[in-house]
Amino acid sequence: MTRDPVGTPPLFPPQPGETYANPIWHGRWRIYAADADARAFGGYAYEYVHDDYDGAPDANDNRHGFAKTLDEAKYECDALDEENAPDCYVCGGDCAGANPPVMSCPMRKD
Repeated sequence: MTRDPVGTPPLFPPQPGETYANPIWHGRWRIYAADADARAFGGYAYEYVHDDYDGAPDANDNRHGFAKTLDEAKYECDALDEENAPDCYVCGGDCAGANPPVMSCPMRKD
């Protein structure tokens, strides 16, 4: 992308992945260029965050991180999706609490 050397705004809109507002989407994950501190001190080129990420300190939400390459970011997103997946694709591990209740859950051993 060509940018004006004087420091004026870019001549073209940001490319996918350059900003949080214009990310590279990987499922429900935003992947975008990491900020200057992450690049300078950690050597990270990308930052990733889940679309439902809360960000509150007390949320215990681990769906955010940094990666050195785009492929590494995608791999981390996939790993976090698998780690945070519900126990069962039908009821999420709560047959009685599902709406509507699940009578024959494939995860139950009846």
